[in-house]
Amino acid sequence: MNLLTNPQVINQTRFDSGSLSGLAAVVHRFTQPGEHHVIILREEQPAHTLSLRVLPGAAQPSAGPAMAAGPQAAPAALPTQVHVDLGRALTSPGRLAPVPQEAPQVAAGGYALFHAPSGPDGIAVQVHAPGAKDQAPLFDSRRMQNGDIFTVTLLRPGRYSLLNAPTGAKGEIRVSYPVVGDTPYRPPEPVEVRCGAQGFQPDAIRLKPAQGLIFHIGDTSARIQIELVEPDDGPATGIKAQPGQRRPLARWQKPEPPQR
Repeated sequence: MNLLTNPQVINQTRFDSGSLSGLAAVVHRFTQPGEHHVIILREEQPAHTLSLRVLPGAAQPSAGPAMAAGPQAAPAALPTQVHVDLGRALTSPGRLAPVPQEAPQVAAGGYALFHAPSGPDGIAVQVHAPGAKDQAPLFDSRRMQNGDIFTVTLLRPGRYSLLNAPTGAKGEIRVSYPVVGDTPYRPPEPVEVRCGAQGFQPDAIRLKPAQGLIFHIGDTSARIQIELVEPDDGPATGIKAQPGQRRPLARWQKPEPPQR
C-alpha cells in the first residue's frame, strides 16, 4: 500500500476492530486442524465466504527452501502465519470476486491476520470451526476474546479517544506532530497495550508519527474503537521550514504475530 498516493488512508481518523478498513487488522491464533469457514460481513450483512485451512502439525519458522539431505529432501516448514485480505473478496458493492482456487493455509498454532482496504464501508469477519458452520463462531472481529490481537497505525497527529465498546473501558492516545530534519524518519517499534477486565494498560498512550499500536486482548470481550477528537496541525501557518529540511516519509508494515 502506497500511503503517499492514498488520501483515504492518510486522512483516516476513525478505527474500529469490528469494522476494518485502512491501516487496521485483527489477528487470531488457530489451534484446531481442518477446513475453517470464513464469513466476510459488510455493513453487518454476510457478503462473501471463503475457507481457511489449518494444517495438522506444529507451526515451524520458515527457513527458506528445503535443502536436499542425501537421497531425500528435508520436509518443508509449515507456515506460521497467513495474511488474509478481506477486500479481495469484494470488488464493488453488490458484486463478488472469484473464490480463490486454493484456501489460505496456516499450521495449527499459527496466526491469521485479517485486514481490509480503506473506504467508508467497514468490513468484519467471522470464522467457524470445522464442522460447526451453524454454531457460534470460533472468532468474530466484532467481539474479540482472550488471545486475539488488534493492530492499527495512526497517521494523523492529534489526540484520540480510545474505547472498548463491550465494557466501556476508556483511554487516550496522543500522536505527536512530525519533526522534520535532515535524516529520513523511521517510525519506532510498535507500542503494545493490554486490554483486559480492568481496562487498558496503559490507558494513556503516546505515539510518534506512524508508530504502530498493538492491542493484546486478555480476560474480556473487546471491540476497540479509536477516534480523533483534537487534531494537531503543527506550527502555525506562516512559519517557514529551515533550508534543507524535508517532511518525513511514513511507512507502515503489518506487525508480525507475537512469538508464543
